[in-house]
Amino acid sequence: HLITASYSGDANYNGSTSAVLSQTVNGKTDTTTTLKSGPLPGGVGFTATVSPAGATGTVMFLDNGGLIGSAMLGQPIVGAAELTGTLLPGTHSITASYNGDSKYNGSTSAAMILAGTTTTLTSSSNPATVGQPITFTAMVSPSSATGSVVFNAGGQPIICVEAGTLLNGQAKCTAAYGLDTGTLSITAVYSGDSNNSGSSGVLTQIVNAH
Repeated sequence: HLITASYSGDANYNGSTSAVLSQTVNGKTDTTTTLKSGPLPGGVGFTATVSPAGATGTVMFLDNGGLIGSAMLGQPIVGAAELTGTLLPGTHSITASYNGDSKYNGSTSAAMILAGTTTTLTSSSNPATVGQPITFTAMVSPSSATGSVVFNAGGQPIICVEAGTLLNGQAKCTAAYGLDTGTLSITAVYSGDSNNSGSSGVLTQIVNAH
């Protein structure tokens, strides 16, 4: 802004005008918001990253313009907000909208077009006997989905003989070291790809002693 002060004068004094003062007033900093999907602790979902990382506030996640959830920036990652969830089968247009704060302007991510998936999980033997090989099969629909599936037992990754890569909508995991006795919660987490959202399937596996 170019600022001047102009004195109008009086009966004894002529008016005058100051030299021009150049005054800069900084506005809010613009931001950019990016969105990705993939596995998150406790399931699958979306991560919105706002740059610069000093931005604070809330990110809203929308599906076809409708709010599906919100999260605070910086929880748990500085400059990012996470929403855990799954999508129903169908086509979804997902965006992340940052609302801005006192120093940063808001911004909205580009739309991510995803098909919702479902993951179901089966066991080759349930109940099984300790030491017996058990193969878990994850079936992801639609079968055109690509990527990988991670298998967990009681929240801990299972070391599988197979790679867990999807082929024609299926991924298998044979526990390389067997499973302990007891009633176990087995989870198959599909991480999604550029066209499909992630999803997970759960089953209860019983392993009996000899």
